[in-house]
Amino acid sequence: MSHRIRTSAIALVLVLALASCSGNGETENPGPEVPPGTELGSWDSTMKLGESTLLVLGDQAGGTSGTIVRLDALEVRRGPATDLDTFSGVPSGVEPWYVSVEMHNRGPADLDMALEKGWVLRVSDNLVLPPANVHGVISECPTTPAGEPISQGAEHLDCLVFLVSTGQRPSAIEYLRHDGVSSVAWRIPSSVTSETSSAN
Repeated sequence: MSHRIRTSAIALVLVLALASCSGNGETENPGPEVPPGTELGSWDSTMKLGESTLLVLGDQAGGTSGTIVRLDALEVRRGPATDLDTFSGVPSGVEPWYVSVEMHNRGPADLDMALEKGWVLRVSDNLVLPPANVHGVISECPTTPAGEPISQGAEHLDCLVFLVSTGQRPSAIEYLRHDGVSSVAWRIPSSVTSETSSAN
């Protein structure tokens, strides 16, 4: 059985220029009704692994008003390059990094993940990596199909595979908003090597 991994990279350069292009006159959605006692988090905030935040996702201009989702980056670990030996299409000089994340859609709507920018791994100020598209199974990090919708009330636990150049150490796992500019981040402790890391 053939196993394949497809990768790409996103260079986040000139973020301010991207932000300035968003003023196209579209009216922003008011957002979903927030239940009493619910405190939403803030975009562009930074947390420790294991800490969660509530944010409105799926609120694209001209689309739905969105849904409230709890986001949590649970753990990060670096895997051995040998985990990729049975896959084709893997660039040379990379090693896998595994990130466990959780999303709980609290409603009031389903979340179409195909319209979300989603999870990315920050390597440097100007470079973040999207998850690798894995066709096959990595036993240390079983993944789910990308773009699957998350129904209202559903909890979604996933393991993401990122291919990082050997010798580089990511600094954060981020959830990138649909506008491609705002994000929320979880710091990756400097102690992370091949061992599992969680909130200290």
